[in-house]
Amino acid sequence: MTEPAGQTGYGLRGFTVDKLVADEAHYIPDAVFVAIRPMLATTGGTLDLLSTPRGNEGFFYDCFQSDDFYKIHIMSKDCPRISDEFLTQESKRMTKLEFCQEYEAEFLDSLQQFFSKELIDSCIGFPLTNAMNYLGVDFAGYGGDQNAFVTVENVDKKLYVKNFRTTEKVKAWETVNTILRLNEQYHYRQIGVDDGGLGTPILDYMLTHNALKRKTIGLNNASRLISRDGREKKLLKEDMYGNLKILMEQGLLKMPDDEELRRSLVSIQFEIDPVTKKLKIFGKYSHITEGLIRAAWCIKAKGLNLWVY
Repeated sequence: MTEPAGQTGYGLRGFTVDKLVADEAHYIPDAVFVAIRPMLATTGGTLDLLSTPRGNEGFFYDCFQSDDFYKIHIMSKDCPRISDEFLTQESKRMTKLEFCQEYEAEFLDSLQQFFSKELIDSCIGFPLTNAMNYLGVDFAGYGGDQNAFVTVENVDKKLYVKNFRTTEKVKAWETVNTILRLNEQYHYRQIGVDDGGLGTPILDYMLTHNALKRKTIGLNNASRLISRDGREKKLLKEDMYGNLKILMEQGLLKMPDDEELRRSLVSIQFEIDPVTKKLKIFGKYSHITEGLIRAAWCIKAKGLNLWVY
């Protein structure tokens, strides 16, 4: 049988199986494996894990390092159905780090993680009181990713990730309605949204609402920061990621101990181009973090005496 696991594996509890196969196991939350391992307890059954790696932590990674499992590591070049020409084209299209993960099934070490596990652990804390709330939004792309809405509260430049949620396969006007409902609940001081690509018409629609138009700003790689003396500076995604990391390192940002939030932060990786020396930041499950960096930047921009558009 084939059953959906969800985020916790709750719907699978109660079954017993002789053979349990988990596809793309590295992307399955650890909580699911806590729920499904007992399915093998009385049958003496086997557990087969198949996956492309995603970093060097989690249940799949731990199993791959364990002597209790028989391991098979096959790279794409060893598959007769994949041509050398295709792999050559992909190696030119992708960064070296991306290619190693996707086509050579390499576990990327923590030095390539933008947010280390230790840094994330250090940010687990408790909510603030009498705080002002800010919202960061990452809109789903045309490929069907999730929308992410991250609420951050701020007191004297100390931040706490108060709430986050995701939606998928919804219409643009439904996304705006979600923001309106959140605004009614949290009374945001400012809302930072990714207005690149699909986000541009959504931002335009948001600006037609009186409740949103004075507090919503677009934050993407093409945004410009305008100082009061007229100077311009391009806002890069790297600026927003760097701001979030500094806040975390200085102990100024705290968050709940949430598996989905951790999963997003851990998925963020970076690579420095050996020729241009430019930093590239990316991640397979980045949407929650993308919302978080925008909420945190709203708070930073508030104190910089800047306009963002």
